[in-house]
Amino acid sequence: MTTLTESLQKTAGLNYPLPLFSEASAVDTGLVKCAYSLSGENWGEMNLFQGDFINFGYWKKIPFFDKPITLAERVASARALYELTTAYSELQHSDCVLELGSGRGIGAIHTYNTFNPKRLFGIDLTPDQVRIASQLKKTTLGETSAVKFYVDNALFTEFENTFFDKIYSVEMVQHLTSANEFAKEMYRLLRPQGKLVFSTYLPVSSKATREWSTQYQNIDAGIETATSIHEHKRCLQKAGFTNIQITSIGEHVFHGYDAWARQVSPLNSYTYEHLKAYKQGIVDYYIIIASK
Repeated sequence: MTTLTESLQKTAGLNYPLPLFSEASAVDTGLVKCAYSLSGENWGEMNLFQGDFINFGYWKKIPFFDKPITLAERVASARALYELTTAYSELQHSDCVLELGSGRGIGAIHTYNTFNPKRLFGIDLTPDQVRIASQLKKTTLGETSAVKFYVDNALFTEFENTFFDKIYSVEMVQHLTSANEFAKEMYRLLRPQGKLVFSTYLPVSSKATREWSTQYQNIDAGIETATSIHEHKRCLQKAGFTNIQITSIGEHVFHGYDAWARQVSPLNSYTYEHLKAYKQGIVDYYIIIASK
């Protein structure tokens, strides 16, 4: 049977071995692009994700224990995770905002319509996703220059220093090569009193990174890392961020996502690993807030 690693390597045209795991280990950006592209293993087309959102969802107000989950409920859960993350961002009309890993653009456009910031930029590694997002923006918002999407790397962006008031991301940081470089780049991009908010799943400790790396197929595949929440906090502090707040929301993420995965993809067992690891105390889902 072909593994996820082998499938992604073949589609991306890669024939070299992936790096061995270490905390803050590198992902292969070629494989990440392939996973979200319109060729090969396109996560945007998987039935695990709906409504053009690509995230696990926030299920606190959505019933799923005693009945099948509807498509509308799955989409609502994904939108709710965006709304929770951006609510923590406290976006204002005067803000210049950056979304990291903006994907197909639906979340960024929903955020723009909700908060109406002065400008909103979305960046993503995958050209296919940026094209889709740009087309969606044109269809829904017309020719406005207030929202733009670019192909860019969150660790080394092309924006000028202190360009943004707020930066946020939804379920993207687990793909990053380096928590240290990420923290430094976010600090560079933010204006004084700026705010960074990101939501994602992470190992709960350095010890847990080892356990998660042996359990989770996407790390072996080279498209995600296993950097602990404590390492991210350390790197944010080192970069100069203050008032770092960490909120656990795993209870309202993993159970609902697992129920949906078992409903629509019963043979795709690697999707069930998150709830298992959460129950084992290996990973949790967090919202992280940091101020400059």
